[in-house]
Amino acid sequence: MQKIVLITGATSGMGKAMAESLAENGYQVFATGRNIPNESGHQNLFYRYLDVKNNDSVKGAVSGIMEQFHHIDILINSAGFGLAGPLEETPFEEIYNLFETNYFGTIRVIRHVIPVMRKQGDGLIVNMSSIGGRIGLPFQGIYSSSKFAIECLTEALRIELKPFGIKVCMIEPGDYHTGAIHNRHNIIPTKDSPYQKRLKNYFDLLDKNITKGGNPEVLGKLILKIVTSAKPRLCYKSGRFTERITPFARNFLPYSIFGWFLARFYKINN
Repeated sequence: MQKIVLITGATSGMGKAMAESLAENGYQVFATGRNIPNESGHQNLFYRYLDVKNNDSVKGAVSGIMEQFHHIDILINSAGFGLAGPLEETPFEEIYNLFETNYFGTIRVIRHVIPVMRKQGDGLIVNMSSIGGRIGLPFQGIYSSSKFAIECLTEALRIELKPFGIKVCMIEPGDYHTGAIHNRHNIIPTKDSPYQKRLKNYFDLLDKNITKGGNPEVLGKLILKIVTSAKPRLCYKSGRFTERITPFARNFLPYSIFGWFLARFYKINN
């Protein structure tokens, strides 16, 4: 039986790369998002509208797949966006919106898919975390917090759902050359802001890191490895060597030293 895959946030970037890779390798993929292309160009790839912030939208998308195929084998939660800027000057609406998408949106989709997989006695849930889910990134504390929450959720569900035959894991990607530059919300400080000097080159550096990031096709290969594994690991790191090694450095270095390196990397003056 052909396996059915539901991917959120799959109309661009990392989600799209994973959706195309799975479709090309024989999986029936439903790539969802809010901005749907007219056609996919692949017989196994279908685009569907899904807004993870809207419970009725999530319910409708899952129900539609079930009515047609009666099973969902793999769920990949890739919907999300970045937020950067000083916490003090970040409007609460921006914070709420980010958590509604990155965290609560993930929970909404999982809650609707769990009963399906539990009844099947089988399934795989893959959550997209981030290197920022292991490290509190300066001026990205809200984004990092949402990914920290995804890390905890994934660990808990991995144990909670195992008795039902449902596997749960996560991917911690670094920077990839995607549309993340345009999807990130930057909180620009005002002229008289005490953060203005420190943020002068910060946003340019973030954009530069993404521009020099890896090809998202790497994630397409990684997701194939995960979905074909009999026993997926809890966490898969993906990115440049420096990105993959950073969380380990965080665990072993005194934070006074690690924090100094982090501030130096982001060119933030003390």
